Amino acid sequence: MDCVLLEDGDPAGLERDALLYMGSLGSLRKTARLLERSDTLPRVCLAWNTEPMPPPELNHRWERLGVALSPASLGITWAKPLLHMLSGPVFWMIGRAGLPADLGRQLSPGALRFSIENLAVLERGLKAGWITHVIAATEQQRQYLAERGLDASFMPSGIHDGYGCNLGGPRDIDVLFIGRLKNNKRRQRSLDRMLAALEKRSLTVHVVSRGCFGQERTKLVNRAKVVLHLHSNEWESPFMRWYLATANGAIIASEPLRVSHPLDPHTHYISAPLQNLPDAICAVLANDTRRMEIFDSCRARITEKMSLAGSVRAILDLMSKQSILS
Repeated sequence: MDCVLLEDGDPAGLERDALLYMGSLGSLRKTARLLERSDTLPRVCLAWNTEPMPPPELNHRWERLGVALSPASLGITWAKPLLHMLSGPVFWMIGRAGLPADLGRQLSPGALRFSIENLAVLERGLKAGWITHVIAATEQQRQYLAERGLDASFMPSGIHDGYGCNLGGPRDIDVLFIGRLKNNKRRQRSLDRMLAALEKRSLTVHVVSRGCFGQERTKLVNRAKVVLHLHSNEWESPFMRWYLATANGAIIASEPLRVSHPLDPHTHYISAPLQNLPDAICAVLANDTRRMEIFDSCRARITEKMSLAGSVRAILDLMSKQSILS
């Protein structure tokens, strides 16, 4: 196949047999405008959504208001800076009025707007025909879209060589946390509680909240026995830490996921409520045989069900079927 990488709005996209949109779909404003003004469209236009959807608890009426106010719905380029200026009070109101209080406090107005824009561009693209099918990077996203009448296929963004490799060296870090803490009060509070509990149990803990990539990250994760997952938003089920840990020989300890498919808690990773997670981590660190059983099970399941190569093969099959149907 002849494959090219295009930037948002590149007219060369009109000359392709198939388009695959990836990443932040709410940012594809130039491409949306280009395709909607064209007399002909590529036969297959797939949208692979890897970014968050709004919380399932968001009241439908407030969700619809947010979608209506999205630049992706309006299709007006100049509306973006204006609506982003207004997003503070408007999406603060949507979050506070449309969500349970505990969830409303977790999500900043900008993050809520971002997730609603991703939903809005999917609806707009499917309606206008420049999206022919949606691919969800998590089963959580697929279920969310299905509840709103949007058919989607679950294909994880998947593990690949960029996540690193097992170097086989000594592991002197019991628990490693890698993740952003800025503007995330919930995660910061959760991490503070975990640190206090783990250090009380005399475990070696290391925290990285910025700027660790490539070979530096690979070497760091290779020193860890357990990688800690704390929710950024509790309704999401992202698996990047699972890929990172598995590639580099560590296991995951996580708060419970709402939708863990295709992974199973206690078989492929440690799972416990935050208050019980330190004891669960201590138990597995005291039993190397159990820790390696979890690692081997997780590696086998991710290799079988959650590889990037596997998802690409499935996307090519989907492209072929869509092309035939069109």
